Amino acid sequence: MENEEELGAKFVATYYRLIYRCPSAIPKLYDTHAILRRDPPKTNFQICLLQHELIPFKPNESIVKIFRYVTYSAGESLVVSVYGSIFNNLGPKMFFQQFMLKKNGLVWLIHSDIFYIFTSQTNEVLYGIFEQPQPPAFTPIQQPAQSQQIVPQFKRISQSAKRYDNFDPEKTITIINLPNTYNGNDVVAAFRCYGNVTSKYFTHNTVYIEFENEEEADAACNSRLPLNMPNNSHIKVEKGIAQKESRGSFPVRK
Repeated sequence: MENEEELGAKFVATYYRLIYRCPSAIPKLYDTHAILRRDPPKTNFQICLLQHELIPFKPNESIVKIFRYVTYSAGESLVVSVYGSIFNNLGPKMFFQQFMLKKNGLVWLIHSDIFYIFTSQTNEVLYGIFEQPQPPAFTPIQQPAQSQQIVPQFKRISQSAKRYDNFDPEKTITIINLPNTYNGNDVVAAFRCYGNVTSKYFTHNTVYIEFENEEEADAACNSRLPLNMPNNSHIKVEKGIAQKESRGSFPVRK
């Protein structure tokens, strides 16, 4: 596969530049470079669900800020995840958009296009129609050849020397109620899609992550849980230092 970071950067630049400079070209883009079970989007690129208009997304009335995008390969496909915010007369809203691209000859085609809008109270799936099952979110997980998945034991290693109680609460999230089968480093890796992790600390069934700024911590806290693993219904993500270290836990530092 070609350089995935370069392909992702070109795709993000082309896609969002078209939305603002030439929105009428968006339907043509999906007609010629997409395989999707849906009608082409309208000229003003309205976000729709089941053909019911929810948010009019008009380039001349909205401002989009891209905070971060992540590109990785998933088999023969390329997954591009974009996180940012939309500002319009309805107020600011954070969004997450994920594309799955597949190469057909010399051309890359859009095989899925999923759009989420996040509020401070809930995660609203406003738009998302895709041809194939949704790809793994953010971090691809390798499955063993055996029919039964082998899950590694939770490891409290390779963490920051700084203790969690010295983290900045405004830039920190706490993931609690993790089963013993979860690997702490894998949990941190899954949350890196929201921003730069400056510090991490693992205790029994709990992971503390400090981001570079408050916006990244808010995004990680308010977004859908990016862990593509079973039995995660009891896992909670809270803003700040939400749980003290349990007695008898001796995490290993670098």
